[in-house]
Amino acid sequence: MLIPVEPIEQIGTSLVAGVIQSQRQKGLRASGYSADNTRFEVMLQGRSVTLQLLGPAYWRQQAYGIRGRGGNRRPSTAFVGIIRNWIRVKGLSIPLSAAGAIAYNIVNNGIQVPNPHNPGGVLSDALRPADIVARMKATYIPLIRQEIKTQLLA
Repeated sequence: MLIPVEPIEQIGTSLVAGVIQSQRQKGLRASGYSADNTRFEVMLQGRSVTLQLLGPAYWRQQAYGIRGRGGNRRPSTAFVGIIRNWIRVKGLSIPLSAAGAIAYNIVNNGIQVPNPHNPGGVLSDALRPADIVARMKATYIPLIRQEIKTQLLA
């Protein structure tokens, strides 16, 4: 029996929607970059099918925070630019000149999650293993039953 890919793609679409919804519910939407770059891939290798959820590297930071490196490290120019863009996009009443200080604090002290602005769980709420297994069962058990009936009655 060949496993049909379409149901896996539907599950992938559902998982992407779940992560985006979780980000929005938790107020973690700024520019929309994360949502726009969240996607899935289905890979076929022999009789094996793999579904992989892909997104920006800072998903992990949204979910688990950032560990500070400690010491007296300077943030990269690119990171300061990201903070400036975040201030602009969010419409915060923080002067753009404060981006360097914010970036410095993040690099050296990190960001704990959960915190007053991020309750945590952005990925774990949307990607509960039990929920994914339930979706897979709901999708594939009827297909497997149908295939068994077809084989027995053929």
